[in-house]
Amino acid sequence: MGAVRSQRVRNLLQLGKADSAIEILRGREERSYGSPLCVLQAQAQWLTRDLEGARATIATGLRELQDPGSLLTLHVLTSCVDQLAGAGPTNKAAIQEMRQTRKRFGDVPQVLRYDLNRMSLVEDAWCAKEGENMLADLTEKISDSRLALYPLLGSDLALRFGANRVKLMIRLARVVDLGTDSGKAARELTKVLVNWEKQTGVLSRYRAAPEMQALIPNLPLIQDREGLPAEVTAALLGCFRERSDARSDQILYEEMEVGNRGTP
Repeated sequence: MGAVRSQRVRNLLQLGKADSAIEILRGREERSYGSPLCVLQAQAQWLTRDLEGARATIATGLRELQDPGSLLTLHVLTSCVDQLAGAGPTNKAAIQEMRQTRKRFGDVPQVLRYDLNRMSLVEDAWCAKEGENMLADLTEKISDSRLALYPLLGSDLALRFGANRVKLMIRLARVVDLGTDSGKAARELTKVLVNWEKQTGVLSRYRAAPEMQALIPNLPLIQDREGLPAEVTAALLGCFRERSDARSDQILYEEMEVGNRGTP
């Protein structure tokens, strides 16, 4: 019966019906020790903005559950709740938690999301720089195929790195398939590239049409030999920002579930 209930709750969360999932969970007065429903309940509470309830459920799950996947999800949820509440470990304490979480769970995309959430509460300049270095190192260690499953995470990372780490930003643009975007920011990037081509002919030299879809795979070569004008870098960041601004809790939940399914 527990497995059936868990699947019903999971299905509702996948459909964006967190309120209905909460109703089903409330119908179960007693729960066995270490029940996997803890994770689903914490997710539903986070999605419905019951932050105090989510904290209590997460605390129960961290005491009772043992499988690494569930524990990592609960840690990520903790960072999501703290980010929403604007409360949690800051500066050196946040950096220490980032180190501990990576040591415990390894080089996986979910740890990147945890780290990004923790970084949102870091204000000290030294800690911010240290945290960014940790993010960059971890991003480098995760394969393109794994990062491709987390397009919102990739966009958020690119915005965090910005023009300070152009090569990494270019890699993320390729990995999250930024070249398929067709919004206002993508049109602006195309316009910037057309102007760049008219002035220098740089794109033609690398056999890349002055359009976004053709540009992305060629940017690493161009960047190594020519450098990117500030206008191009800014336009690229605009594309990432447009995608990030379209975020929703549902997208964050879906990316969280990619890790729960054990996708390589």
